Amino acid sequence: MTNYVATLMYLVPNAKLSYTGNDLAYADITWLDDRKQPTKAKCDSVWQQVEYEANFAIIESQRLSRYQSETDGVFFAAMRTGSELTNWITAVEAIKAELPYPEQPAA
Repeated sequence: MTNYVATLMYLVPNAKLSYTGNDLAYADITWLDDRKQPTKAKCDSVWQQVEYEANFAIIESQRLSRYQSETDGVFFAAMRTGSELTNWITAVEAIKAELPYPEQPAA
């Protein structure tokens, strides 16, 4: 289901709008911006990309948090001792495997 608020904000950054209801239907949005409001069809056409970018950002944030808490110490310990980075590389690859990026939508 298309999130019309998200798609409108994607298409018209910092758009002025208000909405009612929890389902964020296109009809529940009041356009308050001076710029032209994108159509429902246009919003529907970009929804997969908007959803992909939002999910990608979530995974990116989760990975960063895990890298900082789980692998940075391993990396810096290896740097201090002159050890190989094998353990660090293995830990990073494990996080990537556990948190794969979403598949990009077809163009």
